[in-house]
Amino acid sequence: MKHKSAGVEYVPQSRLGWLDLDDEASRRIGEALKALDEPGTLDPIGLGSVRDAFADALAPGTSTIQTRLRYFLFIPWICQRIEKSDTTPTQFAKRLKDDEATLINCLRHLGPGEGVQGYSVGENLKRMPSSAYWGGLRSWRIRTHKASISEYSRLLPDIRRQVMVDGSDGTVGAVANSIWAALPAPPANFLEEDINFDLTQEESGTLIDRIRQSHPKSLLAAACAEPENSSSAESAWELDGRVINSIVGLREVVDNARCISEATHGAQLLYNLLVARRAKSELGMETDTAIQERLAELANWSILIQERASVLVPWANDLNNFWALQPLAGRVPEPARRFITEITKIAVNNPDGLANDAKAEDLIVRREISIKKTRARLGGRAGLMNWDGQSFGGQLNFRWPTAKSYLSDLATSLSSAS
Repeated sequence: MKHKSAGVEYVPQSRLGWLDLDDEASRRIGEALKALDEPGTLDPIGLGSVRDAFADALAPGTSTIQTRLRYFLFIPWICQRIEKSDTTPTQFAKRLKDDEATLINCLRHLGPGEGVQGYSVGENLKRMPSSAYWGGLRSWRIRTHKASISEYSRLLPDIRRQVMVDGSDGTVGAVANSIWAALPAPPANFLEEDINFDLTQEESGTLIDRIRQSHPKSLLAAACAEPENSSSAESAWELDGRVINSIVGLREVVDNARCISEATHGAQLLYNLLVARRAKSELGMETDTAIQERLAELANWSILIQERASVLVPWANDLNNFWALQPLAGRVPEPARRFITEITKIAVNNPDGLANDAKAEDLIVRREISIKKTRARLGGRAGLMNWDGQSFGGQLNFRWPTAKSYLSDLATSLSSAS
């Protein structure tokens, strides 16, 4: 809305901000902001707690806002450069952003679609790589201090004082007293010339060690033993059985992740069908094509469920063991547990009838309203009028596409070294 004051027209602008809290909060905010840019990633029926619990068990330290593995080294290298400079805590944020903008320029020669964060917008990128990777750096223990980015900036004077005392040459002391684990040295002329995402053998070895030491029971750690074979798997459960079975207890986690992914996909498809139907009946929108597309998707999903019925039906009819799994312990609120238990049982026992199941529809409507209140699209005309025709959600993949990208980077590095 435009306003006039003293004859001058202006347009007010809104801005979103948040306190610089812990790593997990930062990751959640980053992914929530990405969801606003990509409506297909939204979570209208509240599956996020289960999704994140399995993702953290299978691919810890990863995030949907990450792209390429070498950023896990780029960010520490940039920060270590700043530590060795005379940048003050108050100057830190600008210096970090400037250096990350330089990194974007040094990577831009790779072209679009190569995972360059900020390729199109450069220094105007909303979420710089340091924000996207900060939590993962801590998770993999590449960052040894739990400080947020702003807290880290305030540590700079202390870091430098310790370096002066313990290592006047700025090397040994810098490693010992910085917040970073020992890492390979950056390439010569880092941030002064073009660079790429190709990992050296030393860099690959360091990152594999970090993953294995920080999360030894994870699927990502197991997959690092065979990155070339593992990087070809389209989902976590398509990995070679030897990889999954190499860690005690991992098979049970992966199998349950697959079951919940397949079962809840039907509920997400049904949600999109219900939105399209209501948009037609209540708003008079032309959604016949969307309705037919959603019905076709549900039909394909039903075929999958029936093919896996011997596993999925007994699993869905008794989820006690599922909720007792270690990754889920204490992480899933009771309302989400009740909803998932009920909708999963209905979906798996009658996949062909899900599109017209009154009880399933009621569960989904009540679930969205409980989460989004007056903004719920299935709660009334007000929320529905904001629908732009797009589908929401998607089959849970537990951040495997990110892990797959990292394994591909490792595979390329190790194959070129051999």
